[in-house]
Amino acid sequence: MKRLAVLLCACSAAGAHAVVVLDNFTDAQSLSLTAQGSTSSVVNGAGMVGGSRRMGLTLLAGIPGVPISASSTIGSGFLDHRSSSFSISALGLTYGGPLTSGDLNLNLSGENRFRLSFHYNDIANTDVQIEVRTAGGGGGTSSLAMPVPRVTNPSHTVDFMFANFVGTANFGDVDEIRVVFSPMESGDFLLAANFQAVPEPGTMIAVGLGVAALAARRRLRS
Repeated sequence: MKRLAVLLCACSAAGAHAVVVLDNFTDAQSLSLTAQGSTSSVVNGAGMVGGSRRMGLTLLAGIPGVPISASSTIGSGFLDHRSSSFSISALGLTYGGPLTSGDLNLNLSGENRFRLSFHYNDIANTDVQIEVRTAGGGGGTSSLAMPVPRVTNPSHTVDFMFANFVGTANFGDVDEIRVVFSPMESGDFLLAANFQAVPEPGTMIAVGLGVAALAARRRLRS
């Protein structure tokens, strides 16, 4: 019974150290642009953190006289972003805050990184920035930008470690999360799986081993 109690305490403590799915990319959204300098946005959804997502697309640059276009589509577990030849576009996703359904009040103190999984990326220079905002307690904002390499063999995960964020946001009280994709040239990228907040890997391994050991012990006794 004593060992059981210890394992149950460990599992209970690990409950605050679970993977948090912020967006599974199943709620559909789509935007497309064909004019340089144009921008568009849409807010909808239900299955992501906070209950809604704002997607914003901007067609930044192109060559005069050459047809250009950019599009971003979310659905069926993917985020698909495309820019035609000679065009550069930027994509932003916002969860929580005044542009969506309100503050998230999300406690991420049990996690230590955000994770994005790139299924494909043919753009040589792509920067992704994640910004976190806390509204209460005087407020504060923290951000971190990471480069993403070309990706041709699925998939490539990019981890944004909380310890590397610069700013004053409180990860125990996250009210808004913004993700901005800023390619430096034309091309396409495809995100798969989930946008997640992930705990230290050792935490989940230790809990999994503990539960497995308990199950094996009970089988032996029976």
